[in-house]
Amino acid sequence: MSDSRVTYSSYLRVEELLTLQQEPRAHDELLFVVLHQSHELWFKLVLHELDDATALIAADRFPQAETRLRRIVTIMRQLIAQWDVLGTMSPAGYLEFRHALEGGSGFQSAQWREVEFASGLKDEGYVDSAWLSAEEVARLRARLAAASLADVFDGALARHGVADVADVLRGGPDHALLMM
Repeated sequence: MSDSRVTYSSYLRVEELLTLQQEPRAHDELLFVVLHQSHELWFKLVLHELDDATALIAADRFPQAETRLRRIVTIMRQLIAQWDVLGTMSPAGYLEFRHALEGGSGFQSAQWREVEFASGLKDEGYVDSAWLSAEEVARLRARLAAASLADVFDGALARHGVADVADVLRGGPDHALLMM
């Protein structure tokens, strides 16, 4: 009889996760891969929170949306802090495996572009990038078609008779709900 208890490792699928990193060709390659893979995981969470915040604002549930948006800010701070770890890699260490990346670059992150699109910065030209998979293109097209956080925020301002964010800040108690 097998033990089917849920453990930390089984719940998080740690063994599967740890197989995603290939044997490094050079010492610093594992650092590079782990850092960038962790960024993609954080982007996934940011998208989850952005989607929820967008829906909450569309439903005038501003305090709940603020919680999601504060979480996103905290995640972004974490992402920035992670670059300090990458800064411990020397240029020579990077050059030991850079050739394996060929033309690959973090600027090609489809999830980061999704974050931009979901936030309101929609550059349709990016969807035509040659490095995107068909699935990534489909996700980006869906993001382009969907209302962004900026769109629903502008809609919320209009629904509440507010011209712009400065109006919210000047509005005091009349716009208190929008500021929560």
